[in-house]
Amino acid sequence: MSLAFDQWSPDDDPGEVVDVGAPAGWDAIRSNYTAPSTPSLPLERIIEIAEAHGVQSVVVEKRYIDSDWRSEHSNFYGSTFRRYPSVCHRLHFFAAQVPPDFGDLNDHKEAYRGYSVMRPLPGTPVGRTMIQAPPELKAASVAGVPERVNLFGFELTVTAMPFISQDAQYLRCAHASIWMVLRHASLRHGLPKRTPSEVRDAATGGVVVGRQMPSDGLSPSQMLNALDRLGLPTGMLEPANDSGPNVRPAAGSTSLYGVLCRYVNSDLPPIVVSNSHAWVVVAWDRTPSRGHGRLTLWRHDDARGPYIPVDDPWNEPDEAHRPWKFILTPLMPRMNIDAERAEATGAAWLEIATKQWSLAPDGTAGRAAQAMAVDEMAYQTYAVASNDYKKRLPLRGLDPDLMLLYRTTHMPKYIWVIEAIDRTARRNSQPSVLGEIILDATHASPERLALTGVLCAHVESMAISQAFDHETVRQVKLASIAPYLSDRDARSTTGE
Repeated sequence: MSLAFDQWSPDDDPGEVVDVGAPAGWDAIRSNYTAPSTPSLPLERIIEIAEAHGVQSVVVEKRYIDSDWRSEHSNFYGSTFRRYPSVCHRLHFFAAQVPPDFGDLNDHKEAYRGYSVMRPLPGTPVGRTMIQAPPELKAASVAGVPERVNLFGFELTVTAMPFISQDAQYLRCAHASIWMVLRHASLRHGLPKRTPSEVRDAATGGVVVGRQMPSDGLSPSQMLNALDRLGLPTGMLEPANDSGPNVRPAAGSTSLYGVLCRYVNSDLPPIVVSNSHAWVVVAWDRTPSRGHGRLTLWRHDDARGPYIPVDDPWNEPDEAHRPWKFILTPLMPRMNIDAERAEATGAAWLEIATKQWSLAPDGTAGRAAQAMAVDEMAYQTYAVASNDYKKRLPLRGLDPDLMLLYRTTHMPKYIWVIEAIDRTARRNSQPSVLGEIILDATHASPERLALTGVLCAHVESMAISQAFDHETVRQVKLASIAPYLSDRDARSTTGE
């Protein structure tokens, strides 16, 4: 039986500690926030992830004032005949035993696994949630972002992809997906925080699907308009079927896996839309999934929970996920080149540079040329803030002269990086980057290949940089031709 109206803040106690080391503890959580007839799949998934992390204690922060729930309450639930509390509870997950009096939470910082806000809605209680990705995603590419959390004056940190569930009235799956992408952009890229009411208002009008309030859902055009109005300009692609273990789509193609990986790599998680549902792709890894031979995708599905594995996008068991019709691809403001055009441009440059620059010390074909000749060269594309990219250069094993060239090249706030990857080295978990192209993300070009937007190019022993104001080209001959780490790998070692 879920908490009644007057039980959400029956006294002035700040909170309590629930021992979830035994099943009875989790049952108490379920009983407080869901009705027996309406179990919450998102809450069940959060409990499943918490158990995988070895969570032993849940600190319940009572009478929590949540800005997202307050926006829903003031714009919808506060006007209904049935009364809803205006306060929430926030559950904090610790993989350690927290004493009943909370103790010194500094002693448990390393054990913190995140939080989940519980709204006073028995059927759909899960509000804003930041829970660390499950352990099986440790080696995956995850669009996670750190957030500092204050609990009773102690500062804790969790790295996660934001999640929220729909309430089926004011928020639907499309609103929830937009909110998740925007909250991630706020934490990662510094965009303003947006509340559910701002998302709903931005999506109003246009090509309407049913009622606006309570909402019957959004059309793709309403979703695009909302994202654009709230500062995250977004494109829309129809994915091509690139399923099968031996399929290797061309660089810059709109293949489903290629598109999704590029945007997750760029910390710009994309939204997928089916005939009746929407969700956010938040991670991918190279562990073969149960039914697909190439990659495993992971999604935040507001109706089912965070970090849900996708066995095979082309053979979804749930009708709500069939078919994957559109991919909404967000970009930061003033990023004028999308990931597909960036990869096509970078691949064209890398192929030319490899043929000209990939030479071994004895003058024979170098490692990059050999990899390209036997189809063992892959491309990895991602957007990144140039200052962050330069900061992590020492972590990657680059030639000192190459680092100096990159550091002294003028760059815009965001750049596209296209890496030439040695598949063999990657399979063996060795440094695998043989060269890379750095593109000006603001470069606007009517051509499919934005060749004039290249800032830097490197393959093995040669590198150049281009300055746009006076068209100065600098060229350096490098002593080291050894493969090095991707910036993505370097970032994972810093916990950013």
